[in-house]
Amino acid sequence: MSSIIKIRVLIDYEDDVFRDIELSSESSFKDLHNIIQEAYSFDKGHMASFYLSNDNWDKGQEIPLMKMDFDDGSSSLEMDQVLLKDKVETIGQKLIYVFDFLLMWCFFVEIISINDASEEIEPRITTSYGESPNQYSKEIPIDPADDQYLLKNKGKADKMNDPFEGIEGLEESDDEFLI
Repeated sequence: MSSIIKIRVLIDYEDDVFRDIELSSESSFKDLHNIIQEAYSFDKGHMASFYLSNDNWDKGQEIPLMKMDFDDGSSSLEMDQVLLKDKVETIGQKLIYVFDFLLMWCFFVEIISINDASEEIEPRITTSYGESPNQYSKEIPIDPADDQYLLKNKGKADKMNDPFEGIEGLEESDDEFLI
């Protein structure tokens, strides 16, 4: 018997933006990848990976879009070969979804509910909150050790050392809440 899995997908962005998605437990991770792309109006022409995660949002086992072979003869899983029912087990379970390894869009994925279903459903978006960012509006992250980064950001060293400087309402006693 299949289940309907409801998932919340929050994009790491300056504004609060999330989508709730429902899929059949018989859906593959590639189906989830495709519906996330649709939900955020991103194009699918870039590499992506899901990572099993924990309550601290640490990256665990990777499920990439395409199979990768390693020097030791082993190979990775592949999104279209792994069903949600094989990896999604409990409400509250977390995944990290990274899309476009050049721009590094990061999504935090959490299982909201798992309910028995009499039939499979097509992946669907059930809730849209906030305006999706333009996929190409993000700057390419640059390594701070790179000379070009240092030249581009000359005079900004203080801001780089204290990214929270100048944020109103942030008191020193609030440091325990900073990540």
